[in-house]
Amino acid sequence: NDAADISHMFSLSRPLEPDEQIDFFLSHSWYDDGDLKMEKLNALSEAFYRQSGRYPTFWIDKFCIDQAHVSDFLCVLPVYIMACSEMLVLVGETYAQRLW
Repeated sequence: NDAADISHMFSLSRPLEPDEQIDFFLSHSWYDDGDLKMEKLNALSEAFYRQSGRYPTFWIDKFCIDQAHVSDFLCVLPVYIMACSEMLVLVGETYAQRLW
């Protein structure tokens, strides 16, 4: 994925509502199996829904960071992580090699 392919993703994000929280900060490698990650995210989302009556919110880098201004967003990455209730790590074959 290059920046041109993903630049529109930021427009799919939205600000939180006043009484809303970010449930999961998602850490993963974009090079790992996307279908498997979606399967796991869907299972987690359905279990979360059964328990809480709502679907979870996720902080996902390519949606929540404007790819045209990555450095502006990365400097406050710790704030984003602290704003989330939990960190969700999807470890696949390339995860350890793709850490920043």
